[in-house]
Amino acid sequence: MRRIELIEHAKALLGGYFWLPCPNCGRMFGGQESRSGSTLWDATNPSRFRLTCPDPVCRAEVARINRQRWPRPVKSKVKNVILFSTSWRIN
Repeated sequence: MRRIELIEHAKALLGGYFWLPCPNCGRMFGGQESRSGSTLWDATNPSRFRLTCPDPVCRAEVARINRQRWPRPVKSKVKNVILFSTSWRIN
């Protein structure tokens, strides 16, 4: 392990955070390093996700994967209806 990884690992253990591999790139990281927007959504359920490492390259790749898996919803003129590219649902 590199020295910085050892320090981050110690911070995770002392702070009670997790220490797991990134689901995208495999780099070990701790819960104290996770940032907003660094989540990999589940391919079948958008309410389930996994945190990813704070590496900017990995975050950009995760954002690209998320856009492919779950396209942005299109707002409808009808109240409480969100249209998706392949399906629709009523809130």
